[in-house]
Amino acid sequence: KVPIRRLLCPATGRTVSLLPDFCMPRRQHGPGILGPLLAGWALQGKPLLGALQAIRQDGAWHSVVQSLLRAFLRRIHALRTYLAGLRHRPIEPPASIVGPRRPVAAVVLGLLAGFQDVAAAFVHHGRAFHALCGEALA
Repeated sequence: KVPIRRLLCPATGRTVSLLPDFCMPRRQHGPGILGPLLAGWALQGKPLLGALQAIRQDGAWHSVVQSLLRAFLRRIHALRTYLAGLRHRPIEPPASIVGPRRPVAAVVLGLLAGFQDVAAAFVHHGRAFHALCGEALA
């Protein structure tokens, strides 16, 4: 759990949440959940919902995983650009990964390079990606 500072705008009467740079706005699942979810789906071939249920039993709904995947896919081009700035050649996924999992697997493998822990890799790159692009990973 992360404490979120909330401010009240005296002009509009609305609250403003000041999120830490690693948080994903309007999401209960951060990069520490997103990484293992995408790795389970794209690299291990688990069904989307099964990949999230393996990480977190509560709050594992199909709409949640679909939303996370769609948001990640909307940023996939920006993530490829981000990864291109880190290494000269992209990491290719194994030939056994095909279909819609393949482009996600390529980006996930790029984010995991040099890390032993999937969650730690996504938290690290989530912060760096946000600092560079002003967006969360999903």
